[in-house]
Amino acid sequence: MTAQELDLIDSNTLHRFGGSVKIFCRVQGRFLEEAQLIEGKIIKAHADNDSEQVWEQLHALKGMSGTIGAKALAQLAAQYEHQVKSSGTVSSLSCDDLQTLSELILSSNQALAKLAASLS
Repeated sequence: MTAQELDLIDSNTLHRFGGSVKIFCRVQGRFLEEAQLIEGKIIKAHADNDSEQVWEQLHALKGMSGTIGAKALAQLAAQYEHQVKSSGTVSSLSCDDLQTLSELILSSNQALAKLAASLS
């Protein structure tokens, strides 16, 4: 794994799965699908100007990312969650912010997949 990939994830995340490589790999295999599902809900809620739904979905993404060890994504989701909650509006998130979130989901998934492959 590259240094950049290691910056995206917590390589010691296996303890969150009771040390089970099998469970980690199974969860990692579903990460991208689940994260993109949440991302779609964030984008829709943003378009609908629904700050509560944006906040809830960012909170869900933060938790899921933190659990699997996608630390950079969890931190960004937390930052965006705070922005939306403190401003009470979705306008605190720009289209560029949403694009950054999307890119980080993909790069986090790639780093987690490499970690899973190295553990298997």
